[in-house]
Amino acid sequence: MGKINRITILFFLIISFFVPSKSYVQAANTEGAISETLSVDFFKIDLHNVFRLLGHVSGKNIAVDESITGTITLQMQDVSWRTVLDVVKDLKGLDSYERDNVLVILPLLLDTDPKSKRIAEYKESQQFGASSISMEYFEPSEESKIKVDSMAGGQVAIDTIVKAQEFLKKADDMDKKGNKLAALEFYKKAAEIWQDNHELLKKIAIIALSQKNDEITAVNYGKLALKANPRDSEASSLVAIALARMAKNNEAKIYFERSMDGENITSQILYNYAVFAFSQGMYNDVIRIANKIETGFTITPEIMLIKAQTYEILNNRNAALNEYNSIVNLGSGVSPHIKQIAQLKLQELLKSQQN
Repeated sequence: MGKINRITILFFLIISFFVPSKSYVQAANTEGAISETLSVDFFKIDLHNVFRLLGHVSGKNIAVDESITGTITLQMQDVSWRTVLDVVKDLKGLDSYERDNVLVILPLLLDTDPKSKRIAEYKESQQFGASSISMEYFEPSEESKIKVDSMAGGQVAIDTIVKAQEFLKKADDMDKKGNKLAALEFYKKAAEIWQDNHELLKKIAIIALSQKNDEITAVNYGKLALKANPRDSEASSLVAIALARMAKNNEAKIYFERSMDGENITSQILYNYAVFAFSQGMYNDVIRIANKIETGFTITPEIMLIKAQTYEILNNRNAALNEYNSIVNLGSGVSPHIKQIAQLKLQELLKSQQN
């Protein structure tokens, strides 16, 4: 049993599998002056926030068609704001036209759409200096221009983003210098004013988990991330891990189960749950989770090992033998430690069968 229990050590190393993810905007020269170039670092940023930023740095009024939704991930250094606009348009299938000092963003229309013809005519008239034609349908009014909404629903004012990014830049600098505690405080300051940025909230939870005895912070910010995005599997898993470290195992199980039903679930999230379930003696759950991993993701030696050890505990010797044998026959990609455990257990089981 001593060899079997070695798998529980992995539970305390779970946090090393999480990679912090960026979700914020980094733009150059956004202090009110129009900049010739800027740098952006978007990670799943709402498209409306992207256009707000471009309006801010270009000095133009921007109106966005209400049918445009979604997010974008984009990293560019020292480019013009129009280059950023063109790339976003190409990636998201969008079109634009400009009238006076108003830039109108809309979905790319088919040639057969009557609106497409009117837009083409307008662009042509602008190109050759003709007088403006009537564009009542697309004419931005005071009500249809981009509004500074509340932060509900991911609509964050550009001044909020700009202010938050100042803290995020400081946090990133501290992070690169290895000063995690200072970085954590700056990330918290950014989160105070950008309260619905669930990726930022998750990053705070991740950093807190990497610190000693800061599980409460991880729980609190993980729950805030879930409030912003209730279906986020990673946020649920972060809360679950923190609760498990606090020996709140019943609550941890609830959040691990929640992670199973969320969006963007990964094999690592499932594996974390499997390790927790094994450490708590919930062996039927381990098999259930392992089967889910094998159904939807790439099988790894780690999940094969925990599954084999679970079958052995449940006295399903044949299933355990098959898993151990599969690990032993895997190629060079298996860690020597895992292969050694599998070889020892395979020898033990085969010897006990002969007796």
